[in-house]
Amino acid sequence: MEMNTFYIRDEDWNKILGYARMTYDLMSTEIGGMAVVRKENEDLWIISDATILKQEVTAAICHLDKEELANWYSAMAEKYKEDLINKKLMYCWWHSHHNMDAFWSGTDTSTINGFAQNGSIFAIVVNNKAEYKITYAEKRKVAGVEPIVH
Repeated sequence: MEMNTFYIRDEDWNKILGYARMTYDLMSTEIGGMAVVRKENEDLWIISDATILKQEVTAAICHLDKEELANWYSAMAEKYKEDLINKKLMYCWWHSHHNMDAFWSGTDTSTINGFAQNGSIFAIVVNNKAEYKITYAEKRKVAGVEPIVH
């Protein structure tokens, strides 16, 4: 996939940071969620619709509920049906590392690769200082080969 620019709407960025900070303040845990990524034009992809889903969280992990995730995918596919049909829709998994650095842990890489087995995925990790990392991963075209994380 060739991309020149991605943009996350302020309200969605602030929502992700708010979820991360509030969850740490209330429960001292990580939190995760999903967002959509839509192709606006040839060179611009926009990340929006950031949300949290039912999940299991601890200080070091967050596991999204599979049924809730499936329901969310269905709802977003319906909401953005035209973008989906025109191959202008992807998804973004995001999660927090609260007071730690923003980095890809082994668990994060495994999760990203798991999502990429079904096609492609953006991923964002953010901490409470608003530091972040973003990546894009896609399934390789060769059967039996692990996805590549960019």
